[in-house]
Amino acid sequence: MGRSLATQACLLVLLCSATAWAKNSRWERVLQAGADATVAQAPAAPAVSSGPLGGMAPAPAPMMDGPPPLPKASDALALTNSTLNQLQTLGTYQSDHVTPPMGVMKLLNSSSYQQALGGNPYYAPESFQYTLPDIFFQLDALGIRQFHFNAWKDPNGTLASSPAGLKLAGVTNVTLDPKYSYFGYKTFGDPDFDFQSSCVTVETCLQLIQSWSVNHTDHIPITVYLEPRETTIFGNSASINQQLASQPGNPQQLAVPYPIGADDLIELQNTVYRVFTNQSDVILPGSLLGNYSSLQAATQNGVGGSWPMMDDNRGKVLFVLVDSTGKYGPLYRQQFPDLRNATFFVSQPGNGNATVDNSTVFLDFLGPLGGSTVATWTNKSANAAVKKDMASVQDAVRKGYMTRVAADWQTVEARENYYNRSLGAIKAGGNFIQTSFPNVAQLPTFAYSVKGSSNTTYTSYTISLPLRLGGAFNAGRCNPQTSAGIVANETASGCGSAADNALLTPAPAPAGAAST
Repeated sequence: MGRSLATQACLLVLLCSATAWAKNSRWERVLQAGADATVAQAPAAPAVSSGPLGGMAPAPAPMMDGPPPLPKASDALALTNSTLNQLQTLGTYQSDHVTPPMGVMKLLNSSSYQQALGGNPYYAPESFQYTLPDIFFQLDALGIRQFHFNAWKDPNGTLASSPAGLKLAGVTNVTLDPKYSYFGYKTFGDPDFDFQSSCVTVETCLQLIQSWSVNHTDHIPITVYLEPRETTIFGNSASINQQLASQPGNPQQLAVPYPIGADDLIELQNTVYRVFTNQSDVILPGSLLGNYSSLQAATQNGVGGSWPMMDDNRGKVLFVLVDSTGKYGPLYRQQFPDLRNATFFVSQPGNGNATVDNSTVFLDFLGPLGGSTVATWTNKSANAAVKKDMASVQDAVRKGYMTRVAADWQTVEARENYYNRSLGAIKAGGNFIQTSFPNVAQLPTFAYSVKGSSNTTYTSYTISLPLRLGGAFNAGRCNPQTSAGIVANETASGCGSAADNALLTPAPAPAGAAST
């Protein structure tokens, strides 16, 4: 009898332990396992279906057990004689994004909220309706080597701890991750309405990348874009705050974002080093500068510079501070002139009219092409806009800039099943082809319903790079513009010799001349 009781007690302890383990979120399991944890040891990413186009979000797909499906993305591309800018790889936008709950999407599509939006296409509800697999799955199964995260200052952990969208929509069945109440930078799209994230905090998202990186030390460099955010969807809308005031329960108003100054950018930099404690794991601007007067002089062939070699930077991560408004770059350079002792590189829009600082070697080609929304988008206008934008991309790449180029923007291309933009970005030599729809062939089909219609349609829209090297699924490939214009040079010896690439001129090649 005593032995039976002991056995029962043992089983009870094991059952409680298993239950506690199951309750932990996936990222917590990975981090608890420490640096020795591999992707094969951690559960796979949840396969989540995206939200509908203007309608109700479908129920999430069931969690998948075991390691990600094979084949995994390979970093074995032997770029022995190649430089960083000879790489072309796939990236994701708002890499942690999860579509808002069904009730919140219905609320945003109502007439009063559409009126409050004022027709601003950047915040059209349709732009929130995509869900990306978690960071581990993107790295391991999809070959993503460029990530983008928002960075909202949240020193007290209150910015999105109680999203107003849930209260206004009457949604009561959503349990927020405890990390929403942590202090530090958050990554969601909006604190009140587009608040769902697979990792919530910048620090947690970076921990996932770092945990994967230390177990895959031969990976091609991972580039992480961090974008400071201070603007919410509705701002301080009086009409919505009045609606909130009339709701039962504790009084609440729309979240008021914290302004971000120079000291806050230093804190964002400190966040990086709380995760990447070994500075040798980070590619720093100063490591490129050497005795050159600027980063542009150090990296651009036309003035005698060159990007560093790929093999010298395997297993490392590079960070870029996004300056889409012209505010954050100058603030950061006040602290680090020429970025010589900085952690972040700085990116600027490549398709704008602003002067590019000589410390800027990353350019972004983002935003809508051919129409800001589905209602205004046309194939004809998109084709013309793509042709113009891609000529600018090709010119920037050949000058020696690293470019992040959108394959799609705010789900418009996915709705229209329009591939000319992504194909143009690949052919023009964008270094990072950024999408909200990476190759998800191993996940359930993304389901969409068109606004105003009860009919459900399905799209197979997804972005992947052309397969090379005998059809192997590689995390990167040789860039068609910086590999002497010939991707066929993608061999075991690299993407073309330094002598070949020195012959490149900044001027764009004639239309149709560049090979993919």
